[in-house]
Amino acid sequence: MLASRLQLFVLCAYFSQAILNTGVDFTLWNNVLQSSVHKDSQDQSHIDYNLVNQSSDFWTVLSQLKTANTSVLTDHDDWYAFWINVYNALAVKTVITNPCKKDLFGSCGPLNSITQIGEQQPSLLVNVWGRNAGEVAGRSWSLDDVENMMRSPDTNSFIKMPFKIDPRLHVCIVCASLSCPNLRAEAYDPDKLSFQMEDQMREFLNNTEKGLVLDKTSNTVTISHIFKWFGSDFSKNGSLSVLLYLTQWMDTETSSYIHNNKDVISIKYLSYNWDLNGSVKDLCDVKSRLCVPWWGLLIGGIGLVLVIVSFGFLIVKYTSKRNNYETVNAD
Repeated sequence: MLASRLQLFVLCAYFSQAILNTGVDFTLWNNVLQSSVHKDSQDQSHIDYNLVNQSSDFWTVLSQLKTANTSVLTDHDDWYAFWINVYNALAVKTVITNPCKKDLFGSCGPLNSITQIGEQQPSLLVNVWGRNAGEVAGRSWSLDDVENMMRSPDTNSFIKMPFKIDPRLHVCIVCASLSCPNLRAEAYDPDKLSFQMEDQMREFLNNTEKGLVLDKTSNTVTISHIFKWFGSDFSKNGSLSVLLYLTQWMDTETSSYIHNNKDVISIKYLSYNWDLNGSVKDLCDVKSRLCVPWWGLLIGGIGLVLVIVSFGFLIVKYTSKRNNYETVNAD
């Protein structure tokens, strides 16, 4: 008992007083990540969604987030640590609560990608990023809501902050996919946030599978699509400017080569792998079958109506000709 209390005290000491004052115990989220996230031989992080689902710590954190007092977060590190943790927790929750692909007939197999959530069903054209992901501080949030707020801390409509965007956020929030930055096996902590964000940037840009690939033969640098989609958060002066900005987190050799050859370098973007960063087969006890998208049924329905109408038209036309023929012969 004494040992467990001492461990809790040590963990709580990792988080600032402002974070503690929100009413959310991120030591619980830290415990979840430490026990469920691991890396493979290719340095790709994976999460055990089934283990997370079984964790009371995870569901307690989500419950605490509903009534969180975010007004106490006025410092850059407190604010970003809180909301990065929120995004990652809600992304994990989104997968866990939607472990099966679905169409209009029900579940059709385990989820392979977070992008498949709601994909086969008409939902007013709202994709997974725009769907309600959870409740924080008394209001509902989508993943897009949280990300867009972090991209505009000084102009967002929720609570305006006295600082501008920190573009490093893009390698800290994880969209549950293999090409996303690795999910850390620890919660983001205000007291070491700068180190964590810097570490994420270096790790991501030194990962040739999803971060950056340099081909000196063709003078081509291929980087993550993240730096295309959110390039303006890193630099407003185009893709080359973004690449030069990123060199501060590259290894010395790569950084020097890019600066020395910036006038002839071509920039391309890696294909994005949206496959899940963990399996949900244990959470979806449904045998896989063909998922029928709603728009497929709509097109099929329209096609069937056209066939019926065309067939009816032919019958009417045939009947009319037959009647005319019989009338002529009768005369």
